[in-house]
Amino acid sequence: MVKSLIEEVVDVFEFQCSHKNLKLLKNIDPQLSSIVTHSDNGRIKQVLLNLMANALKFTFEGHIILSVCMVEWNGSEALEFSVTDTGIGISKHNQTKLFRLFGLISENEKINPNGCGIGLTVSKKFVEALDGEIHLR
Repeated sequence: MVKSLIEEVVDVFEFQCSHKNLKLLKNIDPQLSSIVTHSDNGRIKQVLLNLMANALKFTFEGHIILSVCMVEWNGSEALEFSVTDTGIGISKHNQTKLFRLFGLISENEKINPNGCGIGLTVSKKFVEALDGEIHLR
């Protein structure tokens, strides 16, 4: 079920967020509380874990929100997952690097010195394999 998938991801990050004094919020559309996904929940979960890990890495105050709702997409209903945070943000110039292999951003090297720039690329490949889209807003 969608709700339990979100709960599992949130559970992974609760301690880390509280340790950084960040609020961790989840926003699940009430109509989805009993919806069962007919997709690869393992891949969806991995994508959400990657997105949440990035949000945690680059957010130092405020909150992180994991949301899911139903949207119309390509003429049918689809789930839309989103991770929103009050982190440091990313310049327009560097946004083009986000989903490219080894798309490291030099201005963030001090924050993430051990990063190799593949998490978002893997996430993009997983989402595309599930016939979805991933993007930054």
